[in-house]
Amino acid sequence: MRWSGLWLALGVWTGGLAAGSDVKGVKVINKPPLLEDFSWVSREIKKAPAFVSQKVRYCIWVLGTGKQSVMVMAWDESEGTGKGYDTLYADRNFNGDLTDEGEKHYWKNLAPGEKRLPEYYHLENSKVAGGNAVFNFKFESHCGENNLGWSAHLTVEGPGGHSVNLHNVILWSHELKTAPLYTLGRGAPTPYLNEKAPGESLGAWTAGAGVSTWYRISALGDKLAHQINFPYGGFPGGAPTTTLRLLDDKGVTVEEMPLTGGCACGGGYGHHLQLPLRVPPGKHVVVSSAPRTPEYGGPAEYHYPVEIKNDDYGKPLADPAHAALKQAFPGADVRIVSLRRATGGKDEVKAFASETLLPARTGDNSLEHGTDHHSGREFVHGHEDQLPLGPDGRYRKPYQVLMKFDLSGLPKDAQVLGAQLRVASFRGDFVGTKPGHKLRAYALREEWYETPQPDGAYSCYAGPRWKPGTGGVASATDGPEDPVKDRLPDAAGEADVGGFPAQDEKFRAFALDLTGTVKQWQEGKLPNHGFVLQCEGKLNLASSESADFVLRPTLVIAYKGGEATAKFTSPAGEDLETAKVNAARLKRPLMLYFFSPTCGVCKKAREVFADRHIGELIKGRTVPVTLPIEQHGKLAQELGVQAVPTVVFLGPDGAAKKTVEAKELQNVEVFLRALSEIK
Repeated sequence: MRWSGLWLALGVWTGGLAAGSDVKGVKVINKPPLLEDFSWVSREIKKAPAFVSQKVRYCIWVLGTGKQSVMVMAWDESEGTGKGYDTLYADRNFNGDLTDEGEKHYWKNLAPGEKRLPEYYHLENSKVAGGNAVFNFKFESHCGENNLGWSAHLTVEGPGGHSVNLHNVILWSHELKTAPLYTLGRGAPTPYLNEKAPGESLGAWTAGAGVSTWYRISALGDKLAHQINFPYGGFPGGAPTTTLRLLDDKGVTVEEMPLTGGCACGGGYGHHLQLPLRVPPGKHVVVSSAPRTPEYGGPAEYHYPVEIKNDDYGKPLADPAHAALKQAFPGADVRIVSLRRATGGKDEVKAFASETLLPARTGDNSLEHGTDHHSGREFVHGHEDQLPLGPDGRYRKPYQVLMKFDLSGLPKDAQVLGAQLRVASFRGDFVGTKPGHKLRAYALREEWYETPQPDGAYSCYAGPRWKPGTGGVASATDGPEDPVKDRLPDAAGEADVGGFPAQDEKFRAFALDLTGTVKQWQEGKLPNHGFVLQCEGKLNLASSESADFVLRPTLVIAYKGGEATAKFTSPAGEDLETAKVNAARLKRPLMLYFFSPTCGVCKKAREVFADRHIGELIKGRTVPVTLPIEQHGKLAQELGVQAVPTVVFLGPDGAAKKTVEAKELQNVEVFLRALSEIK
């Protein structure tokens, strides 16, 4: 089948939107921002202290909307040598008088008995007149001898409280009239995606390659250089998400592809997408969605044009797994089905015209073994579009991949003749195999989870199952490697992966013969907990979340018997429809946990879920279901969810009974109280 036959016009017009226009209550911004006019800011000090230096340094902060929110900072010396600025004055009560008590701070001169390190300033509890916000400055390090700011922090308490990082040095001027001006608490912070402002082109992306977005959200002062950045998860309303919005030639949206994962450091947000080969060439748009709080203008979409290049558009997939089974079992009474995750609609496209696709519940996850500084338990790849596999110099042991397929769609009396696992790897910076390298699969003995569960359990490197604070299932070594406790000792199948990638090879499909193991699963002789993949070389496998649907892990089975049926379409723990049925049957509230795999605050929420008392209440009073916001954005919007993590409890009638937002989900006692109120 040609890819060009897949597109579904959803009828959402996005082309031609003016900057600042609204769509369903969401502000759309697709033009570079204009700097605010701060000519109204007074650049005078009503009363100055007796400065020692002849070259005092100045900067100005506007922390609200009026003249009573202007804070002047003056940086002075204590010895007058022209070096080593160590005395900071800050107009914390915004009255223009820098001689008031509590407005002089020393870099080196500590009070008697002071134990804290001398190399920082703390300016706490500055409250703008007429407002509820309280500003706390922490300059905890300096860049060079006479610059402040690197890794400094500014927290805002009160309604809409949050924090920002000053991941750039604070600039100064020796003249107050030319002093750099920084701002917070007014206007709308601006995102810069790959150093591009909204409306500016991101250039050209090539299908089949990995693409990344890195962006920072900055509050701009009177110049672009005068900015402060919101850290990951610290943006008011929650961390933003990024999608690639595919458009037809009329500018109509045909699909939204989420970018996931990536790095969160330095005050920025990194997301990644293995750009599918099915994406048509042409002009599309990258959308950054920020769930801003009302204080910062409400929810907004920021648009960045991008050009997609795709010389492989329309080419079908050559499937080595299906080809091997068709050759081995040519009988007319033999059925061949491809089990793959598919939730309906566009992702049920076939790899080739004669394929019989059987949408099935699947799960896959990479096990990261951690470094000397980080535990692999902290990393979950179950929602990534790629699964790293094989050795990596940064980690103690190679990545391993867990994978499983639900066979319940096959007839109970089906006679399995053969089974082949098809996986596909993309080329990348950290991918490469040598001649003779093998990819091997081992059947697992224990159950595991693809994603974090509401009670805190998920798959990790310390055995197939682990729950925070419990130590998990015993495992003799890192990963499911113990042939007695974790997996069967002999490989269920293997494939030659040597020499990948060859020159100009974007991806390659591999087939592993798993006939013996799949037969035992189908006949009930061996529990089906899936298998673990191990590799001598480095691969990046397309996962069940891959937007290249036909490259998702696929179990191809040849059998004799009745017609197979698709019974499951969602991964375990995320099956909303099944959860609704169970909630009605048990007459319990439905607990919807909205989260994002790129959300730092969600990790704190998982720690709260892991509390024993909370886990007991969740299991005893509710029917929980975990919903990635990237796949359930429409439902989240209907329920009024503005940020992740958020829990919404629904009654049997489908009406919302209670909403528990991010701040409440970070406190065991608060969430325990909310759970106790659910009947």
